[in-house]
Amino acid sequence: MEEIKIREVVVVGAVRTAVGSFGGSLKDVSAVDLGALVIKEALRRADVDGSQVDEENLGAPLEAICRGLRRVAAENPDVLMVFPVHRNPAVREPVNRHLAGLERVLLIEPLDVADFHNLMQKSTLIFTDSGGVQEEAPSLGVPVLVLRDVTERPEAVAAGTVALVGSAADRLVETAANLLRDQAAYAKMANAINPYGDGRAAERIVAATNWYFAKSGARPEDYSVN
Repeated sequence: MEEIKIREVVVVGAVRTAVGSFGGSLKDVSAVDLGALVIKEALRRADVDGSQVDEENLGAPLEAICRGLRRVAAENPDVLMVFPVHRNPAVREPVNRHLAGLERVLLIEPLDVADFHNLMQKSTLIFTDSGGVQEEAPSLGVPVLVLRDVTERPEAVAAGTVALVGSAADRLVETAANLLRDQAAYAKMANAINPYGDGRAAERIVAATNWYFAKSGARPEDYSVN
């Protein structure tokens, strides 16, 4: 079997249910020379047992999303797509019908939070409709394509860390291709200022607390995301 050099990894991303880890697929991912990962998160919300999901992307929107993802995989031979699939049958049926068995597409079980964050850190691009992922991925410098027409995180759109692509297959494919092939376009999103902070809140809190209780003489500078 011919060895395929994987440059980009596309993760098609885990619905946030604490239902275990890679379940055997971690070995498959680790065996690949990972340079990039694209993640797709098919539905926004789920309770812990996965019995409730947001219905916004079910039906025709999910069918279109799956067709778009199939094209992304087919048109980018250096992309590995990893898709943790929600256990809802309304999600699994179209996802398996469109994507199961394709080369360089891994359909895996939903991930717990730690595994999903580790997967995001290895990724190049994330498809999602999760508001939480729209906040988390920019901290890792990973561009996010939001599979919705509107988002409750407009500050991320304004900052340029995420882009709204909706569920239309053509727009999904075109936007992904632009980021995967145009280094300048990719760098612009990956290096955009994170509107949710820089990860140093804890040390600022310690510094401010020490100053307030006179354990240090210099007042810490005010922090602004801009």
